[in-house]
Amino acid sequence: MSKKCPAFGLLLAFLWLALAGCQPSAFARISDSDSVLAVANVREKTVSFLETESGKTVATWKPDFSFARMLLLPDRHTVLLYGKNEEEAHTLDGKQKGEIKVGPSPLTMLLDEKKNLLYVVDLQDATLREIALADRRVTRTFRMNESPMGGLLMPDRKELWIGGHGRGDLPEEDVSVFSSETGQKQRTMDTHIKTLRMKLGEHAGLIQTVRGIGYKFEVQI
Repeated sequence: MSKKCPAFGLLLAFLWLALAGCQPSAFARISDSDSVLAVANVREKTVSFLETESGKTVATWKPDFSFARMLLLPDRHTVLLYGKNEEEAHTLDGKQKGEIKVGPSPLTMLLDEKKNLLYVVDLQDATLREIALADRRVTRTFRMNESPMGGLLMPDRKELWIGGHGRGDLPEEDVSVFSSETGQKQRTMDTHIKTLRMKLGEHAGLIQTVRGIGYKFEVQI
């Protein structure tokens, strides 16, 4: 009977190691009583938490994936990390909780805290996806302008303000306003560039559009 014990012990050890390897990555938990600032370091792939008064680092999380942006979710305990060319965003709350399918090129994410909804602006396929955070499911998809770069959610007005690069090399000079309920485009708003050109009148040509870059102010002497 004693001769079988080592083999049994090895089997238990193997099972324990296999189970341990399947556990999610754990990180130091941040206390609710702490007033902290969360800082994402894209190059080092870390999220650090600093005391707002002293600047002292309370904890540093180092997940096992790359990311480019960070968003704090409505529960105030979970951070969402994502990259602009990653189809999955990752949630962390003292441990690596899971992934959310967000699409091929999530450039900007907007949060509706009251409805617990996440809006993902996708640069590549010019869409905006509405995701219910409760079950991490895409509930609706809206068509946007070409090459949307970013936006602003106005929950009280039920509007999404979207700006972008537009077609070709010329940046858009208008902000498009969409309904956050239907996804329908409602109107456009002039940006400061168009307003400046109108104010300059006959001198509007002083503001030159530089293809693929932006604008420049050119004065001939």
